[in-house]
Amino acid sequence: MEGMYRLILLTFSWLFCVTAPNNVTICTQNLHNFGQEKGPITQNLRATLLGERIKNGKCDIVALQEVTAKRTDYARKTCKVLTDKLKELTYADWDCVVGDTEDGPHRLAFIWKVRNINLVEAFSYKNLDVPKLSKIDASSHFNRIPLEAIFRIKFSEVSRYVAAINIHLKSKAGAEKDPTGLKWEIVRMEQAEAIRKQALDRLISRKEKMPVLILGDRNSDYRSPTAKILAGELHLADFAGNAPCRISKSLVPVCLKEIPRNPIFASPITLDKANLSVGGTFRYRKKLQFLDDILIDVNHLGLVQKSHFSLKEFDAGIIFEPLEASDHALLWAKLKF
Repeated sequence: MEGMYRLILLTFSWLFCVTAPNNVTICTQNLHNFGQEKGPITQNLRATLLGERIKNGKCDIVALQEVTAKRTDYARKTCKVLTDKLKELTYADWDCVVGDTEDGPHRLAFIWKVRNINLVEAFSYKNLDVPKLSKIDASSHFNRIPLEAIFRIKFSEVSRYVAAINIHLKSKAGAEKDPTGLKWEIVRMEQAEAIRKQALDRLISRKEKMPVLILGDRNSDYRSPTAKILAGELHLADFAGNAPCRISKSLVPVCLKEIPRNPIFASPITLDKANLSVGGTFRYRKKLQFLDDILIDVNHLGLVQKSHFSLKEFDAGIIFEPLEASDHALLWAKLKF
């Protein structure tokens, strides 16, 4: 009888291995100054709250913004506090890579489950030129430096690769100092142009084809010029000189004629009405905005679809609980290979 039970269990295990989908869930989370807590007890509490969020999202890879530490060794220690907490909560080992910083303590990072995921390459955009809308202005660099990573995900019989670009664009803080009166939207547009071009030049043009994601804190709504430039529907040049587009005071693009350009990246978050009904990912003065996002190149958008028959429902979502973890929601997207 015992042998029969073992045979049944082995049979169902084999069937599960054969039919189980090859998927990976990629998330993004702004940590809200994680690393600036006063004392280890407070930091441990914040790590617990953030860890619960990441656990609730069933995340395998997480793009993090605001790992807060000026020194790189402190940033790694701060990240390890979170990965140690995740090991405790998820019974799985996690690893971390942190990016560079330019003029402040905020860094970008990736964390991932090490059991079946390898970091192939991490690349900082520290020296990447950011173009200017006005030709008379010199190019600049990112104040919060994007971090690109390529991961190898090992499934039972095959491995897949995923490329991700973690971003944290210029915030609206200090908007009163922006001479254009546009809450630094032009700066974000310039940064978005640089990131999209880099994604095309470095990743989509590679011989080995893999899904390419741009994810993180855009600091502009999904209807903004920044969002449209990041997706590839508009380019920075569409707003220059006598070009047909301008920026409205409500920070949406207004074009005198239609720009016949298809997007290169699309958002399974804002394409899904269920996610749009949430209202946003960040609350400011009691109003929600979609400042955070996950974009995937349109050639691989099908990996996130709930079914082949629906172009409006995606395996992607928004998580606010626990509320005390961060002022930004966690976003997740499941890729099914």
